[in-house]
Amino acid sequence: DPDALTDWLYKQIQIVAGRSVDDPLTFADLAEKGINLRLMTTDVSGGHPVRLPGGNDLDAGYLFAVDDLRPLFPTEVIDFLDRTCEVVSPGTIELRRFPGGGLPVIVATRMSLAFPLLLSSVPLWHPDGTNVVRRWFADGGISSNFPIQLFDAWLPTRPTFGLYFGPPPSVPSPEGPPVDPVRQPDSTGLIGFVQGVLMAGLNWHDTMQARLPGFRDRIQPINLTDGQGGFNLTMPPEMIKQVDEKGAAAGKALTAFDFRKHWVERYAITMRMLQRNLVHPSDGHICFEQAYTREYQSWLSAGAPGSGPPVGMDVPWCGEAAEATHRLLASAQDWLPTQGSFVNGLDPTPSIVMRITPDI
Repeated sequence: DPDALTDWLYKQIQIVAGRSVDDPLTFADLAEKGINLRLMTTDVSGGHPVRLPGGNDLDAGYLFAVDDLRPLFPTEVIDFLDRTCEVVSPGTIELRRFPGGGLPVIVATRMSLAFPLLLSSVPLWHPDGTNVVRRWFADGGISSNFPIQLFDAWLPTRPTFGLYFGPPPSVPSPEGPPVDPVRQPDSTGLIGFVQGVLMAGLNWHDTMQARLPGFRDRIQPINLTDGQGGFNLTMPPEMIKQVDEKGAAAGKALTAFDFRKHWVERYAITMRMLQRNLVHPSDGHICFEQAYTREYQSWLSAGAPGSGPPVGMDVPWCGEAAEATHRLLASAQDWLPTQGSFVNGLDPTPSIVMRITPDI
C-alpha cells in the first residue's frame, strides 16, 4: 500500500535532514545546528494550547503509552521512543515521560496537524490529583492559529516575520470613522455566519494581536481565493502556480521592512506601558503605585507577618524588596524629567494593555 500521510511526512523530514529512517530527527538535533523550531498543538481535554517541545505545563507531567502511539507513527519512531524515554509508571498501562528536546520532529508535527474528523487525535496522559487521566491532542490552530508572539521579546534584537493565509488585518483609523460608510457584502447566509462564529472563536486572540503596532508591520498576508490552499488537495498546476506567485510576492514585500522604525516603535510602546502600569494609570485602571500603599510597604518591610515571605524567600529579602520597590516607583515618576513622560500623546491604535499571562 502507498504510505499514509504520517509515514510520507516522516520520510520527507528524514530525507531533508540527511538521515536514515532508523534515526529520527529530534528537536535537540535541530538545536545543535542553531535551528529553534516550535510547533503548536491543542490539549483539547485540558482546553488550552501547548507549545512543542516544552512550553505550558508539558514538562511538568505529560506522559505517554507506547501502545497508544503505535497505530499513529512509523515503527522506527515507536522503537526510538521505546528505548529513549523513561518509564515512570510500570502499572497496567506502562507510562513514560514525554520527551522535551529529545522529541522526534514527526511526533510534534503529527500532533500539530491532527485536524478534527480528518486525522486522529493523539492521546497522552497527565496527572490529575491522585489519578492519571488521558488527554487528547489535536490541531494547534484550534487554540492558537497564528502565534506571532512565539519568538518575540519586549524589545526585539532582530526582526521576526509572520506569513499567513488571509486578508490583511483591519486597523481602525485614529481620526475616527469615515464620513461615507462602505457597505460590505453580506456573508453567504446561515452557513457563512456559522463559519464566521467558528473562526472568531478560534482566532480572535491571534487576530487582535496581528492588528497591534509593532506586529502588523512584520506580518504579510497571502490572500487566497476560493479553491486555493486549505483542503483543496486537487488544485490544478495553474492554480498551484498562482498560489506560489502570491507567496513570492509576500516574501518580496517583506524585504522593504524597516527594522529601525520597528525597533523605535516597540521601544516607545514598551516604555509607555511600563510607566503607565507603574505610576501613570490609564482611565479605569489602577497602577502599581496606587496598589502599593504605605500600609503594604510597611507590612512587607517587616517580613510580611501573618502570611510570611514568598516561597523561597526570607524576612531580610522582604525588607530589601520593599526598599527596591520604593526606589523603582520614585524613579519611574521622573524617567523623562524635562519632556513630561512616556505616556504623553495619543495611545497607539488599537490601544494596548500589558498583563501577565500563562506561557504557551
